[in-house]
Amino acid sequence: MAHRAEGFGGPANSRAAVARAVEAGVPVIEIDLRGSKDGELFVMHDGRLERDTTLRGRVESLTASEIERGRLKNGETIPRFEEVYEISRGRAVLSVDFKVSEDAMARTADWVHAHGSFDDVIFFANTGEEMAVAAKAKQRYPEMLVMVRLLDTRVTVESTRAVFGGRLPEILHTDRIGAEAVAGLHDLGAKVYMNALPVERYFEPFRYFAIRSLLRTRVDFVLVSDPAPMMRRVSAERRAS
Repeated sequence: MAHRAEGFGGPANSRAAVARAVEAGVPVIEIDLRGSKDGELFVMHDGRLERDTTLRGRVESLTASEIERGRLKNGETIPRFEEVYEISRGRAVLSVDFKVSEDAMARTADWVHAHGSFDDVIFFANTGEEMAVAAKAKQRYPEMLVMVRLLDTRVTVESTRAVFGGRLPEILHTDRIGAEAVAGLHDLGAKVYMNALPVERYFEPFRYFAIRSLLRTRVDFVLVSDPAPMMRRVSAERRAS
């Protein structure tokens, strides 16, 4: 998974970054959504605009028309979800992190149902409130792909199953866990996601062995900021096994 579509050039969360990640064959691209003052959804990570755009202030303090006048570092306008979806549609899956009010997840699900395919989007429920929204939306759209973040004793397999009416969502987001724990989650019918961004910051040879250890757990999704080397490693590990 390409963190914020990084790794192939272009500002994070930009159309150019997503397009290049798609062309490189990255299977899953993570993006972030934030909402304008009038509730429109834009693809960006930071709540403040000055880090990545020509605008200043908080995203939610500006209207959609004001945000549309801003530019990213490559001169692009700030993309909406619908624009990024059209780039990746049928070619890569978007993993969407909703850094906005919970109703944005339900509205996005409605839009995908009306205009796209649920095969193209993973809905990441990062909080208990988002889990509840995702579970309700999944009642309407059973084909939704949902990922829930497990948080020690606060969000467990059992509590997640209860929210989703006795069934687990398709993907469980975990901290780095071992092969036995991954196999246990697989036995429950869930895919397993791990964040490898901290591992990427290790110095060699520690990074090499840490990534090898992670891949040997047989995890299903690995989030990285530089996908090309990881994809080569995955191919090599598969050949070796």
